[in-house]
Amino acid sequence: MKHILLCCGGGFSSSLLVTKMQEVAKQYGEDAYHIWAIGVGEVERHLEHLRKADVLLVAPQVRYLLPDFQKLAKKEGLQLPIDMIQPMHYGTCNGQAVLTFADELINKKI
Repeated sequence: MKHILLCCGGGFSSSLLVTKMQEVAKQYGEDAYHIWAIGVGEVERHLEHLRKADVLLVAPQVRYLLPDFQKLAKKEGLQLPIDMIQPMHYGTCNGQAVLTFADELINKKI
């Protein structure tokens, strides 16, 4: 099972994208993916989210936090890829494109 974590300002705007990604992920089997979203404040307060994730995808509106999240992951000894979701894919809730992007990042890590 692949664990995909999305992060946005409050965790709410990315929830629709999570739903779209889950719809696409069902074609790979019910247990192929676990996809969830949190707000930026949850990342540092609840590090278990990062520890459970195979990839962290950051919403475009909080892309300025990418370096902070990368430093935090390194400090915690985590090897997960962290990157920004393309604004067009985020804005249109393109679940297929974001799921494909997440898979590419996870596969690069392996």
